[in-house]
Amino acid sequence: MGNISVHSEIGRLNTVIIHQPGVEMENMTPATAQEVLYDDILNLDLALEEHRQLTGVLRRVAKVHEFADLLCDILKDDKIKLQVVKDVCNLYGYPELVDDLMQLEACHLSQQFFTGTMLEKNTLER
Repeated sequence: MGNISVHSEIGRLNTVIIHQPGVEMENMTPATAQEVLYDDILNLDLALEEHRQLTGVLRRVAKVHEFADLLCDILKDDKIKLQVVKDVCNLYGYPELVDDLMQLEACHLSQQFFTGTMLEKNTLER
């Protein structure tokens, strides 16, 4: 990764990292939309079509990587996986989820980071 460098904002695009919209958009509420800096809740079908078109254009001029695939690849390293899971759980205030999330296979965990994790409703605390 030492060869990554950006020398121009208008130069030739070589590589792009994208994320295809998915279930996380369907789970969005007005409150969470604002939290993730969206102005409004988006239509998933329309977003997917626009994403497909943009990705098609980008593939003509650059190498395109899907972020979920890259994340899946790095999560296959158990040491990195544990650190990422701990960091994310601590960031959002759910350190008790570390053990459960660590049980997930790397690619499933990668998707889980986008879609979120349903919390058990067996407590009055949250």
